[in-house]
Amino acid sequence: MNSFLVVGLGNPGNEYSRSRHNVGFLVVDELINRFSLKVRKKKQYHYAVYVCDDGMLFLCKPQTYMNCSGSIFPSVFAVSKLRKDQLLVIVDNFDLPPGMLRLKSKGTASSHNGLFSISNALGTHNYLRLYLGIGKMVPVSQYVLGHWAREEEEVYTRMFSQGADFIESLLSNPLASVMSSCNRKIPHESY
Repeated sequence: MNSFLVVGLGNPGNEYSRSRHNVGFLVVDELINRFSLKVRKKKQYHYAVYVCDDGMLFLCKPQTYMNCSGSIFPSVFAVSKLRKDQLLVIVDNFDLPPGMLRLKSKGTASSHNGLFSISNALGTHNYLRLYLGIGKMVPVSQYVLGHWAREEEEVYTRMFSQGADFIESLLSNPLASVMSSCNRKIPHESY
């Protein structure tokens, strides 16, 4: 059986709900809706649990704002009964074009404050990440907090669904196989 602590990164609040920086939240929402899960609320995070014959997904959305995402981990590890080596973080990546996904087993925080906070809290960069491409424009801070264009809606919607598909497939398939499949996918040809 495979089990994963799936943490989608984003910022709480309606003003951020459909921003590029919140794509991690939106993949978690896709899984919650797909499995009709009940969301439970703690002060620092919201979570839902999916259990099947193949394992468990503990789905989590930090409510601490992006820069403090790492502060949830003492509690979330205790509640989920999962470990660092079972962590999967879903996060936006402006170095990938919209619609492109990359599954990596480790990496640096680069300039992403959410990953920086998590890596500091865990004392390691060695945790699974699902990167979702959002593209890049200057100034970056305004771009990532902005909403994608109407003509990109289909690309983003498909990316959320594919991200959920890859996470679900981790329950019954080897990581290397899922990683290979995810990293072969290319975005829509117009991007």
